[in-house]
Amino acid sequence: MYGICENAAGAYILLSDLKRLVESLDLVKSYGGIINAKHELILLQKHLNNTFGYVTIITSEKIENLKQAIADYEAIYSIKLEVSFGVPLMPPENLAFIGVDLGD
Repeated sequence: MYGICENAAGAYILLSDLKRLVESLDLVKSYGGIINAKHELILLQKHLNNTFGYVTIITSEKIENLKQAIADYEAIYSIKLEVSFGVPLMPPENLAFIGVDLGD
């Protein structure tokens, strides 16, 4: 069927949704990861109504695209980690290794 694909689990997804998800991951990656993307979103929101000369560089569309990309990224990676480990976990960028000396 045109515009729909089936994943390994037998569920169907619209190709337009799949394309949006891939573009979202690419956008987050272009900022250097989810933490940097979130930081950029805060800065964009802070400066939305500022004009630089006669040109408004920051648009609400750019902010909405980044919000959607962050939401998509978090949805993808929270599901991936939950399926892998059976419990909800944070995205890998938010996890930190804590060294514990377990002795011998």
